Amino acid sequence: MAQVEPQEGGSPARTPAKALACQVGACTQGTAKFQGAGLLGGSGKKGSPPGEDYAFLADKFHDVVQALGVGEPKVDVFASPANARCTTCWNPENSAFAKQWGAQGLLWINPPFSQLSEVVNKIETDGAECLLVCPDWSARPWFAKAQLLCAKAHFYPPGSRLFETDKGPAGPTRWGVWVLYIPAKSNEMRTVRVVENREGGNEKQLRVVIRLTAEDREVVPPCTALIDTGAEVCLVKRGLIPPELFRPARQPLRLVGADGNTLPGGDKEVVLEVGLKGILKDSKKEAVLRIPTIFYEAEVKDPVILSYGWCQVRGFDIFPRLHGLNCKRKGREYWVEGVRSAPGGNLLEAICAVGADKPKRALDLFSGTGSAKKVLEKEGFEVISLDSEARFQPTLCCDILGWDYKEYPPGYFDIITASPPCTEFSQAKTVGERKVEQALKLVQKTLEIVEYFRPKVWWLETPRYGLLTKNSLLANVPHWDVDYCQFGRGGFKKPTRFYGSAHLAELPSFLCDGKSCPNLGEGRKHSRPLGGHFGAATKALTYPIPSAIITGACGLGAPHRKVWFQAGGAPAQGAVCGVGGGVGPNKKVRFTLPNGEGGAEVPPTDPEIAETEPEVDQEAPDAPYPDLDSQEFVRQKWVQEQIREKACWTRDPEEHPEAINARKRIEEKFADSVLSGVYVSDPPIRGPFGEAEIWVAETTCPVGRPAFRMGGDKLEAHT
Repeated sequence: MAQVEPQEGGSPARTPAKALACQVGACTQGTAKFQGAGLLGGSGKKGSPPGEDYAFLADKFHDVVQALGVGEPKVDVFASPANARCTTCWNPENSAFAKQWGAQGLLWINPPFSQLSEVVNKIETDGAECLLVCPDWSARPWFAKAQLLCAKAHFYPPGSRLFETDKGPAGPTRWGVWVLYIPAKSNEMRTVRVVENREGGNEKQLRVVIRLTAEDREVVPPCTALIDTGAEVCLVKRGLIPPELFRPARQPLRLVGADGNTLPGGDKEVVLEVGLKGILKDSKKEAVLRIPTIFYEAEVKDPVILSYGWCQVRGFDIFPRLHGLNCKRKGREYWVEGVRSAPGGNLLEAICAVGADKPKRALDLFSGTGSAKKVLEKEGFEVISLDSEARFQPTLCCDILGWDYKEYPPGYFDIITASPPCTEFSQAKTVGERKVEQALKLVQKTLEIVEYFRPKVWWLETPRYGLLTKNSLLANVPHWDVDYCQFGRGGFKKPTRFYGSAHLAELPSFLCDGKSCPNLGEGRKHSRPLGGHFGAATKALTYPIPSAIITGACGLGAPHRKVWFQAGGAPAQGAVCGVGGGVGPNKKVRFTLPNGEGGAEVPPTDPEIAETEPEVDQEAPDAPYPDLDSQEFVRQKWVQEQIREKACWTRDPEEHPEAINARKRIEEKFADSVLSGVYVSDPPIRGPFGEAEIWVAETTCPVGRPAFRMGGDKLEAHT
């Protein structure tokens, strides 16, 4: 998304320039209401009564006020007398939003985070001077606007303890927290310097090609921008931008050139998005940097002037002799090449050669484990994810029914995906009362959002035999039917229907015939759905959507299935020929244990179906649960001679001690066992303490409510 991302790190180590990289401000301190499991690890709820509100800790309040050095706040805008940090406080009872914020002195604003969009708009409209407390939610539109208003900032990294309730200090924060100083709007004219085209001397001038857009609309053709190390503000040439886009300057300027003469302009400003095309230094791939910027209109020679302060705050290092800019953002390094004019001085050819393209954007509703987001990000999309559960770490953690989606303009997203909770619609729900009406509200809200944005592609997935498919709400919407067992190795069928844009009706159905499906287990049946008995699929196993299905549903390519081969290379009966080979799903791993060293002999691997080794240096087109490939769960292992058996696992960067101890017990128990045949891991299962895979008996099946489990007559072990 187009915005300046905040730099990582704690506030004590940040310079004022780096702190400005995330500018958002408001000045009033008091209580803040958090949406469930939002900023804190607790269970604060939107609209909770005053007794459950979160106030900024008193010592932290005094520390940040002193660190920013802008004076003591006079009014705590969202607070009650019991937890106010200022002598005067406003709260919903005395209508904080109904008051004029612009003439009250310095305000302390620690608002309900669900109202931050309204708060930032109010600050801008009233021209208030304030200290604003806000989370590090850089994908929200109000965040970019706050950046433009901010003059100073103080950052607290995730895990900081900043808030308290009437019951005592609250837990650590889930996200970083900013306290931003926003200066008041002023009618007094400020004098600023503009050097531009300095006469005399040997100073090199650096120009780069940029593209200026407003609300995803290009306002001028690609043009050059002068990097003016002597300028204090960013300027745009008078007459270049349509006049209807300008607004009166929040702080009128008196512009003074290098010769000391006053330049016309400085009374109007416009917010534009600067697009710069750079090269990633590690991969040498092109990337577009998009940065919202306030420009003042002025009578200057160059089309656009970018100030030294603009470069410094946004992480650009200027290299005039190398003729370019070096930028470090989010741990990645970019090189922006400067424009080298032809001998005649014509820059048009260079400008047209490096024009920036519009970014691809996607919205992932009810994102859950992030199956769609991972696929779309691999395809180069900027993805905004939304979910009400903070454990999934969505971009927007909120209830969709209360989300103000109109913060984004119509047409902002190219793709919208939705996986609303299917519990109330599914046939698997046999216990408790169905809350169909509440579930339908989520679907209706999704359709409302789709109607507003009108994306090129959208889809909503639901159980194929569920109640939603019998409802008239989606009766006339194109759909596509698939069974998950045709795309993965989970052992479960999961019949699903995708409703959405017209392209879905043109896709071929991928349905299980119940006979030739390689996922059929003992008794020629699939694993049971969620819940049930031994062998039932776990939530972590069934929630992810296979990547091939997402690719097809998003219109990014044709969905494909694996080919299952018999010994000898011929496709197995009933197999569908797709791209590449694969390993049979739900295939039990069988070991031969020598007599006297661990028990009776277990039969060797079934010879009727053999596994084909994937090609070297080629990613399998539909690896089991490819959504989890990025975490490298368990790779197929081909054992060609007898070796001592060891547990095979993958490791998370931070593992729970119980996971480590369980793995040690597995290794000790099977230390004297000898493996023969082929070792193939079953589908990956995510436990609460990490990932692990070990299957050592033909009766082993994918279960795992406990994190790790082992035992049985045949020495089976499984997660």
